Order: sequence, then structure tokens, then C-alpha cells
Amino acid sequence: MTSWLSRQVSVLLIIFCVLMSEQLEIPEFYIDEHEQGWCVLVGERPVKTPAGNSLVVPDPHLADIIICELQASIADKAPPGIASKLINTVIDRAAQDRPTWITSSSMQLLEDSLFIRVPEPQALRQLQDEHAKPFMQHGGLLLGSLPPPSCSLSFPEPGEAALCAAESFLCGLDDFSLLAFLGMAERCRSFLMAYGHLQGPCGIQEVGDYLLAEEIWQERLWGEDPEALDRRRNMLDDLASFSRIALLASQKQLK
Repeated sequence: MTSWLSRQVSVLLIIFCVLMSEQLEIPEFYIDEHEQGWCVLVGERPVKTPAGNSLVVPDPHLADIIICELQASIADKAPPGIASKLINTVIDRAAQDRPTWITSSSMQLLEDSLFIRVPEPQALRQLQDEHAKPFMQHGGLLLGSLPPPSCSLSFPEPGEAALCAAESFLCGLDDFSLLAFLGMAERCRSFLMAYGHLQGPCGIQEVGDYLLAEEIWQERLWGEDPEALDRRRNMLDDLASFSRIALLASQKQLK
């Protein structure tokens, strides 16, 4: 009995030692003010991007988020988080990819989700109009006259003047703000919502109100679907997380 117990203890000790050896020590990260922003350091050395550039961000709170992501990435042996990916991409790829980011952002206006309404019921269409109104009004200040929304699957043409105004606005953004704008526009499937949120008065709740108006309407008629609720919760969490990162990258106040 004693011999058997000793063997079991030995096995457990071996397993414990193996597990401990696999645990990675999480290094200390710091933030140092830099002439171009805030540099993330590990010890006294700057953290490097995948291309070997120093990781410098435009906002100290964004640097804090990146440090949290780096620590979690090391502890969980997982890929970097959203903020790290965005900043790494800007630092490493902006010189080559900036024209593509501008084009991709402006093209969101051609199939903007704010331009589509449900044909029926009228009450839901009116609710969509109400949720879209602040985005359309703010977008109109930049783009001029916008087409009325469509109740079919065909997107209305915003016009050459609106596209030129959108591209001119995008060209004036710095690299961090530009990629943050593209990320928000792709998540919302809307140039106008990204513009109203990141460059205007609209909060992330107003973004969710429009995107989920039809789903919530159907839920009131037919009851809750647990899977749909989980999907909606995850979508809103993702939007809120990216909104915070995008606003910090754009050096805007959090909403």
C-alpha cells in the first residue's frame, strides 16, 4: 500500500513540475511618453510589431488596453486582441495600404445599411426611419443631399458629389483614425453610422438601435429566441469594445 501511494505521489509531482514548466512568466509592461505618442515597453525595451517597428500609440488609455491584451495573450497563449491588431496594422501597413483603406471606407456608402428599409409593416419602417435620422442628418452635413432609403433590395445611388465628399473626408484622417473608421464601417455595414458615431454625436447605443430594430420587433411578436439573444449580446459587446478602441485611436471622447 505504501509503495503504491509513493508511486502515485511521484506521478503527481512529475505532472505538477511539467505544468509549472509550461507556465510562461508574464513580463512587466510600461508606458513611456514618446514624441509621436505613447510607447509600450517591456522592461526598458519597446514592444515590437510583427514587422519589427516600435509599438507607439496615439493615446495612453489605448496603450493600457494593449498591455492588458498582451498580458492575456501570453497567459492564454492566444493571438493578440483587437486593439493590438489594429495598431500593429496601422504601424506596419499604412504606407502600403492607406489608399485601399480609403477606397474600402468610401465604398461602404454604395451599400450603406442606412439606405435600406423593410417594406412592411409600416410601423417598423417608421421605427427604422426614427433610428436612422440622427445619422442621416449628421452625414448630410458632410455629404450634402442624400437619397431617400429604399424598400427593396436595391441600394439607392448616393451620387458622385457625396462619394467625392466622403473620399475627401477620409483623405484628411490620420492613419489610426482611418483604419478605426474602416473597422467601424465594416462592423455596421455603414459609412454613415461610422461617421455619425466616430465623428458625430451618436452613441454606440444608437448604432445598436438601428442595426437591431427589425430583430427586436420580430422578438416582440414571436417571443425570445435564446440563441438570437446570445448572438445579439455578442454583437453589441463586440461593437462596444471596438467603439472604445476606435474612439481612442481617433483621439475622440468616449461615448
